[in-house]
Amino acid sequence: MNCHARLLSLLQNKFPTATIDLKDDSAEHAGHKHGFDGETHYRLRMKAAEFAGLTTVARHRLIFAAIKPETDAGLHSFVIEAADTP
Repeated sequence: MNCHARLLSLLQNKFPTATIDLKDDSAEHAGHKHGFDGETHYRLRMKAAEFAGLTTVARHRLIFAAIKPETDAGLHSFVIEAADTP
């Protein structure tokens, strides 16, 4: 299973009814120190009922807690473009 699939699985397990759009942006960072050497940069847009009533910071904390195994394993960049309620 590649990093994209693992991230998606972690997010789907934590937010089972969410709409998730996860993109691998690693190719855009080719030549950078932590550039394209295999799935190092991701961009996320998602909507989840679990975000209702939460601040942006609280939403981001939930997301980062969900993907902690990947960040612990060396994921370099994970940009949250949007984390909204449906």
